[in-house]
Amino acid sequence: MADQLETVAHSLLSQLSEIPFIRANQNGPRPKLPYATYRINARKAIGSDEYGLVDGSGLMPIVGVREGTILINFFGIGAREQADNLVNSIRKVSSHDLMRKLNLILFAAGSVTDLTALRDSANFEEMANIDVNFRYAAKYSDNVGVIETVDATGEIQGQTIHKTITVKS
Repeated sequence: MADQLETVAHSLLSQLSEIPFIRANQNGPRPKLPYATYRINARKAIGSDEYGLVDGSGLMPIVGVREGTILINFFGIGAREQADNLVNSIRKVSSHDLMRKLNLILFAAGSVTDLTALRDSANFEEMANIDVNFRYAAKYSDNVGVIETVDATGEIQGQTIHKTITVKS
């Protein structure tokens, strides 16, 4: 089952290429050639997340940058050319607009690697691979609650003082 990042990556890659993309390592029949598979190999937090102001209901918005790598394999006639075309497509201004709309930025595409191999005892299959880095803004919230009253007890000049203060928002 695809998570939200995989779903957005699929949508983006499908719009940047002319061949179908499928998630790697899925059960089922092999698609008709040519096609490409993708797998989000790694993702991590970059830097510190930013914490917003707590709203009246106690929710605090948080935003953080996440980064990772998508492994893409191309299969079928013209596999290397399809990989090159994806690299070129990632660099287009119109693609940058699409990436911003989808909140998933692809960058720093690695080298296209030719993986053409013998598929059976007599036939070679064209294959190519490329690793593409991505970044996105993770937006989430934390329910930190709201302080409604403060109950304080202290001592001033040897006398115990107790105060209950109602906090108004």
